[in-house]
Amino acid sequence: MTRGIRAGALATCVLLAGCHDRTLEGRTAVYTFAGWAGLLVILAGAAALGLGWGFRRTRVLHSVFFFIAGVLLLLFFAPAMYRDRVIVADDHLELRYGFWFSQTVHHVRFEGLREVEHLTSLPMRRRRRRNELNFTTTDHHVIQVLVGRLAKKAVPEILERLRARGVRVVETVD
Repeated sequence: MTRGIRAGALATCVLLAGCHDRTLEGRTAVYTFAGWAGLLVILAGAAALGLGWGFRRTRVLHSVFFFIAGVLLLLFFAPAMYRDRVIVADDHLELRYGFWFSQTVHHVRFEGLREVEHLTSLPMRRRRRRNELNFTTTDHHVIQVLVGRLAKKAVPEILERLRARGVRVVETVD
């Protein structure tokens, strides 16, 4: 059973790895997660609840695990798949990501920017790889934006548009 759970989790991660859509509205690019990815999370949550119900009499620990996983998928991850978005325009950047009850929103205007640093840190031991954009304005104010899975797909376009506006772009690997 444990192998089946691991295989299912691995298959879900593989399926969700390239699940974004990029649409153009004029010269504005909008990045979102694909609709089928959100549907897949909803189906996985419903399946987990069904497995939790099925195991309730024979394997209580598995039942509790699947109930919790199903609730987490349906209440936290599925709504985020539909609400997260990155908008890249010629004059600004908008990012919206996170859980539905605690979304992080960034609006960065390109007009007053002096420099942007794309910082990527290599993973050490068990720490995750860190990926962020640090925007420095002309008055030396720094706006830090953490780059998630969806925004990572938009970073090359963001940097390209900033270069076109004459903003200095620095790419750093830490």
